Amino acid sequence: MVRSDELRKIARKAISDAAASLRFDANETIFFQRQLEHIEQTIYEIKYPTLIARDLVPKIGGINTGAEVYTYREYDQVGVAKILSGYADDLPRADVIAKETTSPIKSLGASYGYSLQELRAASMANVQLDSTKGSAARRMIEEQIDKLLSFGSIVHGFRGLLNQTGTSTYMVPNGVSGFPQWSKKTSDEILDDLNGIAKSVVTTSNGVEYIDTIVVPFDQHALISTKPRSSTSDTTVLEFFLKNSPWVKEVIPWYRCNTAGSGGTPRGVGFRRDPEALGAVIPQEFEQLPVQQENLAFKIPCHARCGGVVVRLPLTIVYFDNF
Repeated sequence: MVRSDELRKIARKAISDAAASLRFDANETIFFQRQLEHIEQTIYEIKYPTLIARDLVPKIGGINTGAEVYTYREYDQVGVAKILSGYADDLPRADVIAKETTSPIKSLGASYGYSLQELRAASMANVQLDSTKGSAARRMIEEQIDKLLSFGSIVHGFRGLLNQTGTSTYMVPNGVSGFPQWSKKTSDEILDDLNGIAKSVVTTSNGVEYIDTIVVPFDQHALISTKPRSSTSDTTVLEFFLKNSPWVKEVIPWYRCNTAGSGGTPRGVGFRRDPEALGAVIPQEFEQLPVQQENLAFKIPCHARCGGVVVRLPLTIVYFDNF
């Protein structure tokens, strides 16, 4: 009887002899390797920063897509009553003054396309090239809209949320360290800054205006989200501020703020998130025009229109830099 260990030796020799008798050329080897390759079915797309400008600034509705400029009117009541004598005939006249402000609107364009062979190959491989490329074209336009809502286009005559004019400014003071940066301040000093930012709008407008939203860079937001209110507290600076502020309801991180300040410094902005105060001018959302054939290729033009951010009440915005 053959023992089991002898059987294993015989089997190993048989396999070795069989392998030695096989000779693959380069093509056969590659083909064999392809049979052992596992192709991941999930498509991994490169991630990009989240576009949140649309969420921060409410969109103004009702603008005709054919408009070249957006115009809004402000009305101000003027006149002061006075104490009169018994037979006075010089009654002060009340009046209303109207002021028009215009902002240009510009078209944004992108396109995508595919060749006749790409279309046939995609059909064979069951890959939707039109959907994938169309998504990329839409991303291109949405990124441009996000940038225009952030910084506008000074060359074309309109601005964004982070560079308006006629607004309030809060000068961030130095802390006990001698620096204004929150990373070098105590929790109490940061809370004083946050409250000072919100209060400045109320004070400047004599109680008429207020802010309900503050937007800061990610580093500053991470700091106040994790820094304890005190050494004996389980509440963070941000939690304490939002719980006790009579005006501000939300503090949001935004990478666009990282270098938006003077000289490329960090910039924060406080504002009232209300279409009465400010709004995004987007009369035409992303659209795909009919397919255009160019020889053996097909092109799909894409289009949108944007005019940045219009601020009807500039005193509802306060900027603070280098913190």
